[in-house]
Amino acid sequence: MRSITRTSARPGTSIALAVALLCGTAIGAAAFESPAHAQDEKKAKPKLSKGFQKSYAGLAELVNAEAPDEAAIRAGIPGLLQSVDTPDDRNFAGNLLLTVGSKFSDPALRLQGIDLMIESGQDNDRVGLLSYAKYQIHMEQNNYDAARASLIAAHDAGYSFEGRLADGTTSLVTSGDLRLMAAETYFEEDRYAEGLADLKSWLESRAAAGQPIEERWIRRGFATAFNNQLGQQAADYAQMFLTHYPSTNVWADAVTVQTGFFDYDSQEVLDLMRLARRTGVLSGSRLADTSMAPDRLDLIKGSMIRFYLDYVEAADYRRLPGEVKNVLEEGIAAGVLSSGDVTIADTLSAARGRINADRADLPSLERDARRSSSVNTVMAAGDAFLSYGEAAKAEEFFAKALTMPGVDTPRIQMRLGIAQADQGKFAEAKTTFDAITGKRAQIASLWSIYAQNKMAGNAGA
Repeated sequence: MRSITRTSARPGTSIALAVALLCGTAIGAAAFESPAHAQDEKKAKPKLSKGFQKSYAGLAELVNAEAPDEAAIRAGIPGLLQSVDTPDDRNFAGNLLLTVGSKFSDPALRLQGIDLMIESGQDNDRVGLLSYAKYQIHMEQNNYDAARASLIAAHDAGYSFEGRLADGTTSLVTSGDLRLMAAETYFEEDRYAEGLADLKSWLESRAAAGQPIEERWIRRGFATAFNNQLGQQAADYAQMFLTHYPSTNVWADAVTVQTGFFDYDSQEVLDLMRLARRTGVLSGSRLADTSMAPDRLDLIKGSMIRFYLDYVEAADYRRLPGEVKNVLEEGIAAGVLSSGDVTIADTLSAARGRINADRADLPSLERDARRSSSVNTVMAAGDAFLSYGEAAKAEEFFAKALTMPGVDTPRIQMRLGIAQADQGKFAEAKTTFDAITGKRAQIASLWSIYAQNKMAGNAGA
């Protein structure tokens, strides 16, 4: 958003005079009954006190002189302000101060003039424009707190305008964009955490009120957090992105945040990679976009290779050979993994070699788990059936494990939720994921969004 503000002109003399003309109070002999007011029959003529008219006319004459006498003009300002009596007096006085401040490059005088115009209560439909002009002046002086407050005032007034973007095109800059820019004033001061918190609070308030949230607003927060190594904030914005604009690439970003900023053990990584697989992050379709730049495709492929290898390592072909086999074969078919890679080939061969014996053990494992009081046996059965796609049996054993002493509750809750989701029981799965606390909570939150999106008919991929 800063590209918009910087390509717009800063409030010099021409901008200030434009503001004055918009307000229908341009300096000159006809200022008391300006054309803008005269042509609008719905507007009453300005009510100016006699004392103010006299002070104003004298000072206006000095300002409009061919060679304005700055000292004389400045000397006349206190008298003008003392003569202010009506709201219209205040509005006209502010206009004049704004023009004088612009003529003599005096930002304090310009700000004083704008404040008088706003305080007058006249032309309320231009409060947003005037507040935005204040923002520009404050930014010239690097007064970020005041600039932020002015942008919020412009936003609250519903101000919008056509702005020129960095690529030379024009686009409507909405009041929401101005609120984003207010948060970005923190970024100007390298106060990233504060700016991200401010932006997040505003976005959440819009969501709570049922108001739309533009994709670019969330993307700005996510990119800022990610690029400045603020992992928790990046995770928060990724979840917000997934809630409002789920897509395969957004899921990939969310998974990248989790693997890049947080330290998880192999079992936690396994459940994160299972989510990546189910949301299309590991799909070859991500590499099929011929319009994408080659370096971008290389970046995506590199991240996918890492996800596949993390998945295989976490699953471990000695424990879950069927799942490892399927994942490796999918990676090769997608063109992400190479069957000629020695490590890939050896791991795939080893997984295939264990599957028959592993499957042959399933009936006895199922029988033992149903009558066993050993939590490890019950958990092992749940893990085995989940890895082979038998989600209903996996759900049965995970639910039983949760009733037993010594169970790793967050881990089993996660697996239970996955088994429920794999059966299409998304409401139950979401309830299960939402109950998870501790270190796994962030991964569980992503799974919960996945279930919510499925319930809404959007796979998010």
